[in-house]
Amino acid sequence: MNSFRPNFTFLVDRPYGKALLTIQEDWINNGFFTPAYSRVIMDSTILQTIGGTQSTTFNELQLNKGSAAQTVTMLRPTIIDTSLILTQGSLLMNTQTLTMNNPGLSGGTVLAPTGPFTRTNGFLISENAAATVIWKNNNTLGYRLVPFGSEAIATPVYIPFSTQLSGGTLGDLSVSTYKAVGNLPWPPGVTHFNPTSGPGNNAAAAVDRFWMLGKTGAAPLANITFRFTSTERPVGMSTAIPANQGRAQPWRTQLTSNAWIRLIMPYTSATYTQTMVSLLDLQIL
Repeated sequence: MNSFRPNFTFLVDRPYGKALLTIQEDWINNGFFTPAYSRVIMDSTILQTIGGTQSTTFNELQLNKGSAAQTVTMLRPTIIDTSLILTQGSLLMNTQTLTMNNPGLSGGTVLAPTGPFTRTNGFLISENAAATVIWKNNNTLGYRLVPFGSEAIATPVYIPFSTQLSGGTLGDLSVSTYKAVGNLPWPPGVTHFNPTSGPGNNAAAAVDRFWMLGKTGAAPLANITFRFTSTERPVGMSTAIPANQGRAQPWRTQLTSNAWIRLIMPYTSATYTQTMVSLLDLQIL
């Protein structure tokens, strides 16, 4: 009797879909992770962290927590190739950097942006000068938005940063922000908070929030919108947007003196050189 073993060839043909990785505890990277075409979803109802001995590069990272008050805390610098999706909950940057490699433009609306930073009901919490979003290769003209929230609290206020690039290049755009009650502490590099009249303390006439900006591109021409909460508004600043007396003032460094520059008449007459990071505050002038 002969033994017969047939040979079979299997041909499997199916579309290559996006890998969805749902994480309900902490993300711990102690080796390496190749993101490929994947989305990592942080969706539990407990506090979560992104940590380990190594930084992680995600293709897509989504927060879909059980409630808006729940958080994911970064313990390491984090890199995103395609998109950060803030469906619900807060991503606490915790003095770490978040690098966005996707240079695409933002779509949608201010409240619900789409694109590299997509938001439904979530927040990105900086609240430290070191907690910087680094958005790479912003060279295409157009609109971009980073969906910041005001504080690491149960109910953050939505204070997105947005910019419309109309000329030149931004290159790598860096932005961070934090609340500063009484305008303290000052951002790194700031040496005074004098009013225009001379030495003193202009905190009573300034919004209690600082913004730190940086760029690597050449001669950008952009409209920039800074936002703040109602509780950060100084006495004397109108609540009506058309009548708002606040004016953004950038900090500049000069060899002989440092100053907050007036952007309305009378303009600052001295010539200052831009440092890597420009520091801004909203003040009543």
